[in-house]
Amino acid sequence: MAAVGADSDLAEAVRPSHSISEASRRPGYPPNGGVDRMIVGYIRTRDPDTSHFTRTR
Repeated sequence: MAAVGADSDLAEAVRPSHSISEASRRPGYPPNGGVDRMIVGYIRTRDPDTSHFTRTR
């Protein structure tokens, strides 16, 4: 069993998502700031394609 936040889980969550929030919901993580920070950390260190993310701010 993979650890929570395993790179493969996060890659699969980020690839089809349009936001950090959506990426955190896809694998079923609870909606909270810690999960968002984990995903942002993954994006910063692994640099997956996020050009498809939509900007809402």
